[in-house]
Amino acid sequence: MQPVLQYASATIVHHAICDGLLILSRQSHYYICNPATHKWASMPHPPQRQPNTMAVSLVGFYRHHPSGEHRVLWVSYPINAAAKGDVAVELLEYFVLTVGSDQPRCIQWPAVSEQRFVPAIWSYQCPPILHRGNLHWLMDFNITVFDTIAETFRQMSRPAQLGDYVSLLDTGNTLALCRTDHNCVTLDVWVLRDYDAEMWIFQYQINLLVMEVSPPLNLKGIEIPKMAMINERELLIEQCPCRLLHCDIDGVLLGNVESKEHGNFLTLTRHCLQESMISLPLFETQKEAMNKEPPFAFVL
Repeated sequence: MQPVLQYASATIVHHAICDGLLILSRQSHYYICNPATHKWASMPHPPQRQPNTMAVSLVGFYRHHPSGEHRVLWVSYPINAAAKGDVAVELLEYFVLTVGSDQPRCIQWPAVSEQRFVPAIWSYQCPPILHRGNLHWLMDFNITVFDTIAETFRQMSRPAQLGDYVSLLDTGNTLALCRTDHNCVTLDVWVLRDYDAEMWIFQYQINLLVMEVSPPLNLKGIEIPKMAMINERELLIEQCPCRLLHCDIDGVLLGNVESKEHGNFLTLTRHCLQESMISLPLFETQKEAMNKEPPFAFVL
């Protein structure tokens, strides 16, 4: 365990990571920082055209390889509809904003679509996976794919028999799906064997009932477990808000993840931070802001 940032306010939200750069927010203010260099800056977002009825949320953060720019995909959505978990795609507006710019570009969604529920609005809980230069996130029983070069959307199929309790995983080499049963005790992992043919195969199962854990797991009335891959054979499972497990793909416990400072109260963000010395022009143009205290403290 190695601390990266510290902040006292519970209103700080961690949204995205790319190339060692983090995007966080406090209320309606967004910040980008590099914990390795201790550089940070405030970051604009697309304007809320109707603040009382529409909200703006960050979907994904990526590097646009042809230009080398770091860009952010945003979405504008109706507040009331999102609270009900039922958002018609025709009510959404997607924007691309280059980090350091305040000129967003509107990205058109395909005209014909029957999809309604859009988890990308809550990307801080289920961040999109960047794979093959595309952002991927679950939408109903399909996977939405955003081509970061062509700036177009399309749908990718996934096994419908997996049901509702499904999350998208990044194994490093391919995309994977984690399916949880209704009792929240088994986790089935499927991998995308053929990306172009959209062919998924079952890979392995983690059964919390048979996992030798000390102290024993509380498997009554728990939340849906969260999973994140460390490498091809190791993973982390948040079994409940105060229990973070380190195990391998054979279901063997490698240890309980603990923090001396925070006890066992650790939550899994599913974001993977790789340290870098990357800087941004925005850091240099906001030298005055950088001399002020950010709403977080660098620890790394």
